[in-house]
Amino acid sequence: MKWEKNYESSKRHFVFYWNIPTGVYEVRSIQVDGTGGNPHFVSLNERKFDCGKWVNLHFPCSHVMKVTGRMGELARNFISEHFTVENYVATYSGSFSPVYWPSPNFRMASNEFYRPLNRTRNNRIPNEMDRGAAVYE
Repeated sequence: MKWEKNYESSKRHFVFYWNIPTGVYEVRSIQVDGTGGNPHFVSLNERKFDCGKWVNLHFPCSHVMKVTGRMGELARNFISEHFTVENYVATYSGSFSPVYWPSPNFRMASNEFYRPLNRTRNNRIPNEMDRGAAVYE
């Protein structure tokens, strides 16, 4: 599940800088094989995270999980309200009716001018891979 994956990733992050009154935190990951170590800024008060995952997924990323764990808050408070049980139940509480399309009152016919009958399907130009090796020696 995404929650467990982000939680495991958050174990490889460190909070380097924080400003508690403004709620801005700098999170860095462990640098492995030249990747990682990039600073990511998390603003808990404004719910802005520069990695962009929360904006796109409406789900706390590993950087937010690290900051909330460090500050004693719950990361689940940063899940969008779209993912709450109440909204899930409200989405599927109504009744659904199937959509019926009327039968067409015309006959579908192929266009003889677009593709003639008995035309070969191979319209690709052969290249050197299609030709034998003796042609180029």
